[in-house]
Order: sequence, then structure tokens, then C-alpha cells
Amino acid sequence: MKNFNELFQLFSTKHLLFVIISGLVLLLGCSEYSEVPVLEDLTMDKTYKNHFTLPVKPLAEVADPFIMRYNGWYYLYCTGEVNIWKSKDLAQWIYVGTANPKDPLPMAFAPEVYYWNGKFYMYTSPSGKGHYIYVSNQPTGPFVRASENLGMFLDGSVFIDDDGSWYFTHCNGNSGIMGHTMKSPLEIDKKGKTLNAYMGEWTEGPMIIKRDGRYFMLYTGTHY
Repeated sequence: MKNFNELFQLFSTKHLLFVIISGLVLLLGCSEYSEVPVLEDLTMDKTYKNHFTLPVKPLAEVADPFIMRYNGWYYLYCTGEVNIWKSKDLAQWIYVGTANPKDPLPMAFAPEVYYWNGKFYMYTSPSGKGHYIYVSNQPTGPFVRASENLGMFLDGSVFIDDDGSWYFTHCNGNSGIMGHTMKSPLEIDKKGKTLNAYMGEWTEGPMIIKRDGRYFMLYTGTHY
């Protein structure tokens, strides 16, 4: 039993030393944080400051923006005379000019530009009074009118499916969003179909995207 008693005593001694050391560590740790830190009063600027700005033209003028990617560049178009910027990284932008300096577009709403077989097609509704199609050989213009007034109110948007089929959606006033098939970039079926997309008195800005074989349509509205 002697050996057992010595072993127990040794264990007890180690245990006691462990408790003492642990207590000292705990006390030292607590003493370091014994004082309650005093937080300085923080003043917050409630005004949002947007550090992302576009050169030459103020950001406030960029309404209904649309970005197209072509040949390693991103091109940004917006409502108005259709000011155009280009960028390599979506952060640093270079102002190019308007869609047609010699024949300015009259308050073109929500312009969208698509490349197809060597041409750039712009779809827009000047002052929301029906759509026109403009064509250019370059993404920066000049864009020349290639159609008469096609009607269909405002905020037209084009979707090109994987099989090359074209579709056109737009705001149809108080009736919500309408969709149309297209025979070509310059031909839109006027009959169309009213889609199940309605958000009250004001529904506009449709856009269709496709991911993993599923179609999604985004749009905006008042919800009342």
C-alpha cells in the first residue's frame, strides 16, 4: 500500500499545484480586464456618400442604366440623350459621348443595346410615347433610327434565348407587363400577350434572364 499511498499523494500534490496555478492565471486575467472600458461617443454621418461616380456627367443624370458587354469592354447607356460610358472593370469609367451628337435622341427612356450579326440595335421609348429601334455599326454610335413608332408604351427590353429566338417585353400602362415574339431584331409581333406581372397602378422596367434552364423576369412597381 506504500506505493499506492505515495502515488495518491503525488497526484494530490499535482492536483493542488494545478488548482493554485489555474487560480493565479484566472486572477491575473481578470485584473487585466477589471476596469470597464469607456466607449467614446461615436458621431454618425446620416448622409450617404457614394464614392462611385462617373466622369464628366453627374451620377444624378444616369437614370434607367443598361450595361452591355462587347469585346472586353462594358458599355453603359442611360435615359436622356443616351449618354454613353465604357469601362474595362465596371469601376473606372470613360465618358464617350451621346448616342448621336448630330441628331440627338429626344429624352430616350430606358435604352437597351444588343449586338447581333455585326450591328448594334438600340431599343428605347422617347418620352415614353412608343418605341423606336436605332442601329449602329459601333457600340458608341452614332445610332440612326431604323423604325417608325412601334407603340407599346415604354421600358422595352429584349431577351435572346440560347436557340437565337428573340423576345420583347415592355410596360403596358395599367395592364402590367406584356411580352412579344420577334421575327428579327427589327420585327416585333404587335399582338403580344399580357403576362402575369402586375404591381398596382405602376408596373414597369421588365427584364428577362435565364439561369440553369429556368427563366426569371424582373420588374418594378408601386405595389398599390
